[in-house]
Amino acid sequence: MDDPTPSTASDHTTPDELCPVCPHPWEDHDAIDRRFCSAKIAGGSLQGCVCAKG
Repeated sequence: MDDPTPSTASDHTTPDELCPVCPHPWEDHDAIDRRFCSAKIAGGSLQGCVCAKG
């Protein structure tokens, strides 16, 4: 049975790792960055960036 809980970037990273979606460390993401990157992972896309540092 499939897990109904969507995957998030934090499920795939530790704080010092790069985000799997964008070229920034996960710990540098603000709330909007985390939400966007988590949605990209849940949707199956690993490209894109809205990070303020981008």
